[in-house]
Amino acid sequence: MIRTFEEVLQQGVPYDELVEEYMEDVVLRPDGDAPFTGLAYELSGDGKSLLYHGEYLEGLPHGISVFYHPNGNYKSKDTIFHGTGHGWSRRWDEQGNLIFLGEYIHGISARFREWDESRQLTDEKMEPSNMEKAIIDQRIRMYKQHWPEESAGLSYDFLENKGWPEE
Repeated sequence: MIRTFEEVLQQGVPYDELVEEYMEDVVLRPDGDAPFTGLAYELSGDGKSLLYHGEYLEGLPHGISVFYHPNGNYKSKDTIFHGTGHGWSRRWDEQGNLIFLGEYIHGISARFREWDESRQLTDEKMEPSNMEKAIIDQRIRMYKQHWPEESAGLSYDFLENKGWPEE
């Protein structure tokens, strides 16, 4: 879910108030005593616009992460599952043109399309390599073991032979 500016400010915590645990790759609450769960955000220098907002669970990105260009247009939108990209990832240029659309499965790039500023397709990946498929299978088993309820609700568009989403 993409939140409004007001919702982010009401529900979130400024990212610079959180504590980054460098060697652990987790984000801690402002008091530094426990992993952060909730919504974090970053504002522009003048405080009038969002540069970032993202959801965290137990110190790891988990949910939707959105970055904005300084002009307010979307820069990227990613879905993250316990710290790794899972689902669709989108990138836009400053004018709002989609320049990247990709699907990640537990941190592995399953497929993507990339365009230049004139909307010409410049790169495309249609499926993961055999090695990537093996890693995906391994991670699916691992996530089902560690997070059975959450994993049951995950979608795997590529593995389910679903097409590309609307751009």
